[in-house]
Amino acid sequence: MDKKQTFIVGIKEQPFTELLPGTVVKDINTLLKTISKTKLPLTPKKTSIANDLLPSLNESMVNPHKVNIPVKISVSLFPNMKGLYLLLRASNLTKVELVKLPVLSLHKSHYAQWEKLNTTEQFVWLLESWILRGHPEIIGEGRDISRNISDWIYFGMACFKKAWVNTDGRSNVKYSPGYVNIALMQLFGFIDVSENKTDSKERNIHKITLTNFGRSYFGSINEIFDELDWLFEPEVLISPIKDNLIDVKKSITLQKSSALKGSVVFEISLGRCKRKIELPVNNSLGLLFHEIIEVFDFDYDHLYEFRIKNQAGITQEYGHSHLDSCDEYADDVKLSDLELTIGQEFKLIYDFGDNWQFKIKLIAINMDSTIKKAILLEKRGEAPEQYPNWDE
Repeated sequence: MDKKQTFIVGIKEQPFTELLPGTVVKDINTLLKTISKTKLPLTPKKTSIANDLLPSLNESMVNPHKVNIPVKISVSLFPNMKGLYLLLRASNLTKVELVKLPVLSLHKSHYAQWEKLNTTEQFVWLLESWILRGHPEIIGEGRDISRNISDWIYFGMACFKKAWVNTDGRSNVKYSPGYVNIALMQLFGFIDVSENKTDSKERNIHKITLTNFGRSYFGSINEIFDELDWLFEPEVLISPIKDNLIDVKKSITLQKSSALKGSVVFEISLGRCKRKIELPVNNSLGLLFHEIIEVFDFDYDHLYEFRIKNQAGITQEYGHSHLDSCDEYADDVKLSDLELTIGQEFKLIYDFGDNWQFKIKLIAINMDSTIKKAILLEKRGEAPEQYPNWDE
């Protein structure tokens, strides 16, 4: 038996329960049950569960993070909770609602599918969510998702060769792979972590070693690493587990929370100038752009881009058809395609030279509306000159 087959056998022989190979399934199910009873308040930027709830939620986990709680509580004290929040959002098992303040609620159709999965399938779904959709932006960190993946993959491969030991008292793993990734690697059962006793608010990690499951996983990745193009096809990082477990037969089919109908009302701000417009939801983002330019008396002679966060908290870019870097063209995306919620804000960037930034807020959804075209509802303030220094 060659090395690759040995590692595959190790994965196949690994028991998968709520508590094995790590506690991630159990901890996520605990949080989901909590959310099913009471929607969880979030921080204003929606990058974490509200700080005052973190200590009690941490204590409800299988292996709560040990921390000396200071007077001021911060999410940085609980990298395990930060990682679990990332999974709650990236897995699409939850969604954000905006009432007065943002709260986290269950995505009912996805949660119904989740409950029908066995524990192995739940484990794989969470791993897929971390690798494919676990963008650091969800938790307020600006790193690119590919770099984030490479940080913990390369760290795991390094630990396969030699355990990481803190020899100089400085915990450089704080920055790469980062405490959140370490917490997630531990939750998925890839690593064991031993810590020094300390009065510090931060983790003081002494040693990180791969578990038997971690050695099987990173060993299999290491054996086929030269064949991988995971920066462009991260799915291959899931294949050593997903393709070798006979219990994985079902998954979750992602669905929209609810389709918008009728019309929507937006408040658009540019400095002190505000406009309120109502549009049918079957209008495209491209048409929304043209309406905004018109009500602000701007000329249409530059490129543009909308930046809108999706339900998972990841910014999607919808731009002019001449833009190569956007996720989709604005003309191809209808307002009804977006999972917008009342109170949600996003931006329109127009003219990348002068960089006009329009702030857009959804203030109403009129489900019974039958309007056929955009209507200007309110006009406040004088629009700025588009070319104030134009020499005529």
